[in-house]
Amino acid sequence: MSLRGLFLLLVLLPEPVAAGDKTYCVGGYDGVPPRHSAACNSREVRAMHKLWHAHTFVTDGKECMECWDEQDSSCIWDFLANEPNYYETDPFTCRKLSSLKDGRYIYRHVIDGAPASAPPPPKPVTYKAALDSVSPGPYAVGDQITLVGSLRDEAGNPRSTPGGDFVFTGSDGRSFTIPGSPQQDGTVTAKVKLQAIDGLKVEFRPKLPSLASHEKVALGTSKATPIQIELCEARAQVISPSAGEPLLAGQPVLLRATLLHPQTNQPITVPGAQLEFDVRPAGMAATKVAANASLEARYTPPASADPRPIQLSVSGRVGERAICPAPEITVEASDSGLAFDLSDLPDRCYVGSPCVGDLSLRLPPVGTPARQRADRLLADPKVSLRITDNSALIGTASASSGAARLTRQYTTPANADWQVVLVDGAGVELLRSAVHTVTVRPPLKLSLPDRLDFGTIPAGSDLEQVCQTLDFSASQAAEEHGFRVKKFRVEWVNGGGCKSTPKLMFLGALGFIDTASLSPHRDVEALDPDQPTLTICLDVPRCDADASPKGAALRVTPLTAAFANQATTVNLLWDVEGRSWLSCNLWWVAPSGGIFALLLLIYGFIRPARFGESAAVRVADDVKNMRRVHALVLREQPGSGAGFYRDARVGVHADGTVDGRLRLALVELRAVKGGGVLMFPLNGGAIEVQDRRTKRFEPVSVPKEGYSPGQELYRVGPIVLKVEAS
Repeated sequence: MSLRGLFLLLVLLPEPVAAGDKTYCVGGYDGVPPRHSAACNSREVRAMHKLWHAHTFVTDGKECMECWDEQDSSCIWDFLANEPNYYETDPFTCRKLSSLKDGRYIYRHVIDGAPASAPPPPKPVTYKAALDSVSPGPYAVGDQITLVGSLRDEAGNPRSTPGGDFVFTGSDGRSFTIPGSPQQDGTVTAKVKLQAIDGLKVEFRPKLPSLASHEKVALGTSKATPIQIELCEARAQVISPSAGEPLLAGQPVLLRATLLHPQTNQPITVPGAQLEFDVRPAGMAATKVAANASLEARYTPPASADPRPIQLSVSGRVGERAICPAPEITVEASDSGLAFDLSDLPDRCYVGSPCVGDLSLRLPPVGTPARQRADRLLADPKVSLRITDNSALIGTASASSGAARLTRQYTTPANADWQVVLVDGAGVELLRSAVHTVTVRPPLKLSLPDRLDFGTIPAGSDLEQVCQTLDFSASQAAEEHGFRVKKFRVEWVNGGGCKSTPKLMFLGALGFIDTASLSPHRDVEALDPDQPTLTICLDVPRCDADASPKGAALRVTPLTAAFANQATTVNLLWDVEGRSWLSCNLWWVAPSGGIFALLLLIYGFIRPARFGESAAVRVADDVKNMRRVHALVLREQPGSGAGFYRDARVGVHADGTVDGRLRLALVELRAVKGGGVLMFPLNGGAIEVQDRRTKRFEPVSVPKEGYSPGQELYRVGPIVLKVEAS
C-alpha cells in the first residue's frame, strides 16, 4: 500500500479545550479590511512573540479592532471571555464600522495573563519605499510576474502598511497601476501580466500607515526597476527536481532544465544556449547557478530543521537572443529530507459547515539515499503525526500512513492555523510544516427582493435611464462570496415572447460604464463590500409597446457549491408605452426632410438654364441697319443671370437695349438647357418673321412653351432682331 493511499479519518467537531495561554493583542488598524495594517502587527509587538497571527476582528457594535494571538485561541478564550461588551465579527462588517483609533493604538496587550511591559522609548526611525523583488526574467509580452514591495527602515525591517501600488511607466509616458495586497510579514505583493510597452519600468508606492512622532518617511516611492521585454527564442523549464519535491538539506542536488518552443511548448534544441538557475531559498538571498552544456548544475540546499521553501527558475541567452523562464517551481529542503503536502487543505471554510482537508508527507524519489533514510524513519511505529489548530492538538496519526484527513466544524468566524508536526516516540519534534491558515467565514444567507418593478416606460428610452438596483444588503456575507472567484450567476429566465431584455450594467476595467447580456447567464466576480448591489437595466423596444410576460424573472445562483441551494428567483415587471409612427420615426424623418429641403435648395440654383457663351442678339431699327449693329452677347447683359428655379432671361426694348427688365420689354429671350434660346412676345406685342424669298414679314404663332428662333430676321413692333444661339 502506498504512503499516499492510506488516510486516517479525524472527525473532530467540537472546539478544542481552552489552552489558557492568555497571550493576545487587541488594537486598531489603518486601511479598510481586508486590506489594512494592524497596530498589533507592528515591529515592536511582533518582536515580543515567537508565533503571531491575526486571529479575528472584535467589535462593540460601534467600532472595530483586530485581535492577534500566538496561533492559538487566546483572542476567544481570554479576551472575549472577559470582555462582555465585545464580540467576534468579520472584516466586511468592520468595513462598515470605524476603526477604534488607528494603526498605532493598542487597546490591550497581554503576555501570559499579565499586561505586556511597555517597550523602551522608541528611537527615531526613517522609512523608505522599496521594491523588494521581481520575478526573474527576461520577460516576454503576456508573462505574469510577481512583485514584492515594502516600506523599510534603515536596518531593512518592514513597516506594515495598508497596501500600495505598483506603477508601470513606458518610455512614451504611458503608465498603468496595479494595486498590491498587504501580507502579514509587512510586505505588499501583486501579480501582473506584462504589456507591450517599450522602456518599461516599475516602482512601488506604499500607502502610508498612521506614523508615530518618532517615525518619518524619507522616500515615498521606490527606485524604478527596468522591465526588459524581449522576443523569446525559447522557454527554459526546470524538470529536476520536480515541483513540491522534498530535498535533503546539506546534500548536493542535481538541477536539470529543458528548452521549450515559446509558442508550442514542445521540447527543442538551441545550440549555444547558456543558462543560469535562479535559486531563491525563503528568508535568504537569491543565488545564480550556471548550467553546463547539458543544461545541468549542482546545488546544495541550506540546512533547515523545518521544510524551507526554495523557488527555482532557469533562464539565459543564446547570443543576443533571450531564453525566457517558464513559471518558477517551489521545492522544500529540510534536514530530514521530508516535506508536507498541504495543497489539499482548504483556504476558506464556513461556519456551521464541515471543513475538510487532506494532508500528506512528501518523500524523496525512490532509490535515493534520502528516500532510504526517510523509509527507515517512518518504519518506526512510534513516529507519528500531530495535527494542531491554532496550536491546540486536534489529532494524531501514524507516520507510516503518510497521510491524514481533517474534518473540522467551526461556530464563529476566525482565522484557523492548521499545522502538522512529525514527532518521534519520545515526543521530540523531527519536522514541522508551515502554518496553513484557513479563513473561517460566516455562511451565506442570500436574501433578495422578490421583484424588480421598472414601472411604465416610454418606448425608445435609453438603457441607462431604465435601471433598478438589485440589493444584496439584506443578505449575510454576500460581499465575501463576491470577493472570491466567480460567486454569483445571474440568469435571465422565462423571457419568451419579450421584446424588452434585461442587462447587467457595471463599471468596466477602464473606468467606463459597460453592459452585459444575461442570456444565458452572467457570472459576477465581485460585489462591492461597501455597496453590495447589482444594477439591472431594461433594454426596451424603440417604438413598440411591450409588457412583462408572466414568469419573466432573474435567477441568482451562488457558485459556491455549499450554498447553491440558495438560488433565488427575482420577478421582473414592466410596461412599455408604444409611440406614434411620427414620434417613433422622427429621428430619421426630420433629418431626411432637412436633407431633402437642402437638395431642393441646391437644385433650385443648379437646375435653371443659362445662356451659352456664344448666344447673342442683334437689334436694329430697320432691316438695312442690321449689318451695322454689333451682336450683344446675352450672358453679358445686365440682369441676364439665372435665378432660383428661374431660367436666365432678358428683355429687348424698343430703344434696342437688352437687359433683365421685362416689364416694358417688347420680347423676352429665355435660355434653354443645351444652349438654345426661346422667344416670348411681351406686353401684347406680336412676333413676325421675314420670309427669305419675298422679304416680307409674316406673323408667327408662338406656342405656350415659347418660340425657338432660327437664322431669320424677326420684327417686334419698331425693332428688328436676329438671334444667334449657341
